[in-house]
Amino acid sequence: MKRHKIVGLGIGVFAVATLTFGALSRAAENIGTSRQPLVGGALVDAEHQEEFGLLGYQDDSGSCSASLLRNDWVVTAAHCVDMKNAKGEYVSDPNRPGQNKLKRIAGMKLTASWKNPQTQTAIRVETFRPYDIAIIKVDKPFVVGKSSTRYSRLTFRDAGFPYFGEPVGASLLIFGTGINRFASGSGASAVPSSNDGLYRMSYSKPTRNEDNRYWYPSVNGQMIAGGDSGGPSFAWCLNGYALVGVHSLAHTESIEGKPKEGWDWVSSTSEAADAPIADVWDQIIKIIGPMPYVSDPTDPPNTQTGNVGTFAKTPPDFQPIWLYGIRTNGDVMWYRRDSNSSAWQGPKKVNTGWNRYKDVIAAGGNCFYALTTDNKLMWFRHDGFNNGADDWGSPAPKITSEPAVRLGRKSKVFAKRDSILSAITGGTEVGRGWNFKRIFSGGEGIVYAIRDDGKLMWYRHNEYSTGGNSDTWQAPREVGSDWGNFRDVFSTGKGHVYVVKSDGTLWLYLQKGYETGEKSWYPAEQVGVGWIFQQIIPVGQDAAGGDTILAIQSDGKLLWYKRSRAPRANALARTKMRWEGPVPIGSGWQDFGKVVALLPDSAPIAPR
Repeated sequence: MKRHKIVGLGIGVFAVATLTFGALSRAAENIGTSRQPLVGGALVDAEHQEEFGLLGYQDDSGSCSASLLRNDWVVTAAHCVDMKNAKGEYVSDPNRPGQNKLKRIAGMKLTASWKNPQTQTAIRVETFRPYDIAIIKVDKPFVVGKSSTRYSRLTFRDAGFPYFGEPVGASLLIFGTGINRFASGSGASAVPSSNDGLYRMSYSKPTRNEDNRYWYPSVNGQMIAGGDSGGPSFAWCLNGYALVGVHSLAHTESIEGKPKEGWDWVSSTSEAADAPIADVWDQIIKIIGPMPYVSDPTDPPNTQTGNVGTFAKTPPDFQPIWLYGIRTNGDVMWYRRDSNSSAWQGPKKVNTGWNRYKDVIAAGGNCFYALTTDNKLMWFRHDGFNNGADDWGSPAPKITSEPAVRLGRKSKVFAKRDSILSAITGGTEVGRGWNFKRIFSGGEGIVYAIRDDGKLMWYRHNEYSTGGNSDTWQAPREVGSDWGNFRDVFSTGKGHVYVVKSDGTLWLYLQKGYETGEKSWYPAEQVGVGWIFQQIIPVGQDAAGGDTILAIQSDGKLLWYKRSRAPRANALARTKMRWEGPVPIGSGWQDFGKVVALLPDSAPIAPR
């Protein structure tokens, strides 16, 4: 096979003739590092197509993928709606500098293959070059969940944990209706590509930003292809699945000796790119406007069932633990398990509105830090942590109003944000200007922050247990560099910092001077493999220095791990570390935006 050129995804033009995907589209599309390939991958049923607002786009020359932003506004790739000449070149629009001429708008159709099939016609199109993004207004709104007015897509820039709006490093859920089988074979027996027009899903992980796109490679033949142009990619954030971008370009490889134009003889896509929604969202909002809050009577009431996690069993040496799960509708659910009891208490709803924060981390003891969208650091103390009471001291967090929130439909499989509350008051402001790529707790008032340049900063709040103001922090110190590209980072406290690299390997970094912020570390040590989870929850350390860690799989299974000292064979033998687990201890945890464990206060111990 021979490397082909970079091509745009979805609709294509070959010479003067045009082909739709009914005959096999002539275009290129996006693919990524996928657990399941879109080519031959997992089909998406009608219910989940509706939940994610997945649509098909067709015009006079071909087809693409698309998705809803509002009931009457659709997002797709700009190259799907831009006009080309007979040579396949985009035609610039003299009336719109920097943009291309549009195809015949009245010929653009958007189709929903949901339980209630619908087809609408475009009446307005806006593009945002140099970004490969277009939005389309339709003549009649799509009815989603029996409502024609309440659908509003959460976008990546609105969300926080765990990526703070940065696609590189995020784990993406991607959708498309493109090629389901690549070309195969060779010579006269070669078989061309085919397309069945069905939506498929996959997972991917971007590796770099370039040319107004985020790029991700294909691995082990797992990829998406032509026809997926304009299809959405989502990332799981504190408030649910957020739209990150739309599929745009791909590198292709073709069958040797076959025509290079179009998708007939493409045998694989080695790398692809999406256009990010965050960079043009301010422009889009000016056109489509914000979504006013509407209470949806079809939504089921908030109860302690559904996406609330449950426990199955607990290892015999399990330590006391308190867990707080933040649901996508903002509810905070409390769980407790004592070391002298095999039963868990909870879930109990102890507050709400916490989906308004970009991130929430443990501060130490029964205290939390919450990062606001304007980069303020708020402090909260849960005085009801022992019995699950909604008692947060003074000033307690509470909702003050509900205008301009965005709604999403509920699902048994894929959770979406029910609403974003406009304001939550209470707590104590303990910092400003906390604009970092990532923050995570080191316990006992220690906060690690990763800057955009990859530098690791150390902070310590001297009055973390009482909520002292910004004057009670020690001076920040730089304690590391090149921390910006890890898949996950967390700490169990006392200088034990774990990182998950892009290949899923788990590494332990031990900071010698963690109490004072010294830039002094033991050599990093690889301590695990296969640590690719939806969330990893550091629980803390026991009296002997053992690290307890929980992990949530994508299917909602909650796993327990413990890394501790193995018994010595004799008094002279060297102490070794061992892992216990994974032990499945619960299910139904996949739909929490974030789960936080209280990091207990205790006397410091030696790191090894």
